[in-house]
Amino acid sequence: MQDPVTGNTVVFNGAIFNFRDLKRQMAGRVERYRSDTDTEALLYSYGVYGRACLDQWRGMFAVAIWDTQRRELFLVRDRLGIKPLYWYKSPAGLFAFASEVRALLASGLVPRESDPRGVCSYLAYGAVQAPWTMIQGVRSLLPGHYLVVRDGTVAEEGRYWEPAVAKHSVAKSREQVIAETRERLIDAVDACLIADAPLGAFLSGGIDSSALVALMGRARPKSVRTLSVVFEEGGFSEAEYSRLVAKKWGTDHREVVLTAGDVLAMLPKALEAMDQPTIDGVNTYVVARAAKASGLTVALSGLGGDEVFGGYSTFRRLPILRGIAHAASRLPSGLRRAAADVAEAVPWRGATGDKVRELIDRAQDTTDAFLIARTLFAAEARVRLRAVCGGGEEQSGLDHKVLTELRRRVDGLDTFAQVSMLELATYTTNMLLRDTDVMSMAHSLEIRVPFLDHLLVEHVMSLPSEVKRGTSPPKALLAAAMGDDVPRPIVGRTKMGFTLPWEQWLRGALCDELESVLADLAGDPSAPIAPVAGASLWEAFKAGRAGVTWSRVWSLYVLRKWWQRTGLQ
Repeated sequence: MQDPVTGNTVVFNGAIFNFRDLKRQMAGRVERYRSDTDTEALLYSYGVYGRACLDQWRGMFAVAIWDTQRRELFLVRDRLGIKPLYWYKSPAGLFAFASEVRALLASGLVPRESDPRGVCSYLAYGAVQAPWTMIQGVRSLLPGHYLVVRDGTVAEEGRYWEPAVAKHSVAKSREQVIAETRERLIDAVDACLIADAPLGAFLSGGIDSSALVALMGRARPKSVRTLSVVFEEGGFSEAEYSRLVAKKWGTDHREVVLTAGDVLAMLPKALEAMDQPTIDGVNTYVVARAAKASGLTVALSGLGGDEVFGGYSTFRRLPILRGIAHAASRLPSGLRRAAADVAEAVPWRGATGDKVRELIDRAQDTTDAFLIARTLFAAEARVRLRAVCGGGEEQSGLDHKVLTELRRRVDGLDTFAQVSMLELATYTTNMLLRDTDVMSMAHSLEIRVPFLDHLLVEHVMSLPSEVKRGTSPPKALLAAAMGDDVPRPIVGRTKMGFTLPWEQWLRGALCDELESVLADLAGDPSAPIAPVAGASLWEAFKAGRAGVTWSRVWSLYVLRKWWQRTGLQ
């Protein structure tokens, strides 16, 4: 869209939820509006306020604006990274950008060459960590950042937003904090309810999605549509709890039963939808597919609730891991290496020996301990799989500048705030949000994430951790803010998280499929992983060897299938 006054042109992906407020603010400064769209409000606000318009945009967005007067291209990505934005600059001065890596490849302007750092990062975390991608020269703009291009050259790159995190107590009672948090939750959900298409919510039966449905139910009584994906495997189905919430708020509730056979049938399409390889994307694909099939065009998701309110196990485990790392760092080097060797040989519950070894051997601070806890393959395992980042970055699997910035952002914070910041900057933006965007777009479905509304995030992050921390119930502040709107059995239950029964399925209905891909790696010289190491891992998984998790073999399967489809060198 082009601004007839300034001549500026915009390309926009996303949604600005407060666009009507923006139009009212600009009344008298804009001659006339030609549409009732957020794109127009966004474009005109840039013409009126310049880059200061970013302070006013509320929503999810990847934006490119050609500034006619300045003769420059202005790229910007939303604060939490809900919408992706990729760019490429050739040695000859060509500059290209897109919302998907494969769009850049499809243009024919970007060589189909893999980036070893991207492969390394994928194996480290199950998803490539920005700004790296799987493609040489293609970069991901970081959340809350902008980029300015002049004369084919990147002239400026910077951060325009990060949440202020409390480092001291606030002079408010707990009752005041709870009331303000509830107001922020209501406001965030209300902002996401602006839609001219069928709108509903994913309802898993956990407190996050239940809270969203409750807030939607208060805003739109008896008109909320909810969807749950359930399984025949009893240990993975949350149907009992989702039905409880649906009944309380009188939603139009639908359940989709998903079997291993269903996933096997839709697996080719799900893999084809992946922009970059990811171990978690199929989960989102099947949910988005079910939502679209039920008639939804816009759906609300509870993504972000764990990161903001403290639902992940990392909030509880990190102090322990950091303590181990600190104690190990005080040992003489020889004794430390011996302790690491012993740790690797011990069958740890909930962790693999190579990760414990790495924790003892190299973790120096909270950031190191967190990243190791989130690691899929430890550094030595990645080397065996023939994936080395280079430049000294092979240890963390992260770009050095990103790692330095993470350390700066968490410096001086208590553990709760550190974990929240680290989760949002890594796992959330580089896996969950990226998968959500790509897999929902594969079904022409728009997913909105109220828990990542920047005003809500700013509010919660500004609170001291003692207000948010709680073991009974989990996510104590969220539970308190919701009161009786969420049934008590849901508030007090153990976090489950939505995942498919992969462990059972990979040993059952999906076993032959993985066998056909992983067992013959030696016959494919173009495979991105060492054939012997990859095939050995698959055999170890089938044999039930301790520490060889389903996610590790699944990651190799996804990587090879993606590599073959993309045709990389």
